[in-house]
Amino acid sequence: MSGVRRLRDLWREHPIVFLAAVLYRIPFHPIHLSYFRRLELTNVADGAPPTVPVRRAEARDLGLLIRCFDKARTFERRFESGETCLVVLVDGAIVSYEWFSTKGQHVEERYGFQFPIPGDALYSYDAYTLESHRGRGLWKEIIASAWATMAREGRRRILAHVEYGNPGSYTAHLRVGFRPIERYLFCSIFGIRFLARTWVAPPSETENRVD
Repeated sequence: MSGVRRLRDLWREHPIVFLAAVLYRIPFHPIHLSYFRRLELTNVADGAPPTVPVRRAEARDLGLLIRCFDKARTFERRFESGETCLVVLVDGAIVSYEWFSTKGQHVEERYGFQFPIPGDALYSYDAYTLESHRGRGLWKEIIASAWATMAREGRRRILAHVEYGNPGSYTAHLRVGFRPIERYLFCSIFGIRFLARTWVAPPSETENRVD
């Protein structure tokens, strides 16, 4: 019964998310769909200094990072390419992190599709907080600290992507101040991939739009 309820919730989120979940049940996944929003942050609400320690991680912090999520080779590759990881430490342990990129192109690691990142933007992705420390505003502190990275890199905004079917992450982004500006559909059919933009926020839109 829980499976039926889950599919019903996905349909309510968006029919494409429901279809993606159904297709994923096919063995070997010959067809894959992903529908997601591009979000933009152009201002941090209060600009207050962090209330918990937030710093830039270095390659020597790899051992601490993999205690959160065991992706050693992935993290090594990101450090080698010059990407930035901001972390929150509690009692010498990393309890929350997020990665940021200033590359002109970003490759989504799970599905392999590539999308452009504008030159004035800092791209944020792969956020993670230990379950024992969720609900404490740690991710918000990381985003606030990212503005220092933006100034160093000459960026004026932060971009992020959130898939439909992940309402918790979407709500968290809106609360921090992100707003949806575009939607994209990714489709892979027997290994042939394409990415299409399906919606763009009107230029005059200044309010967060929840849909």
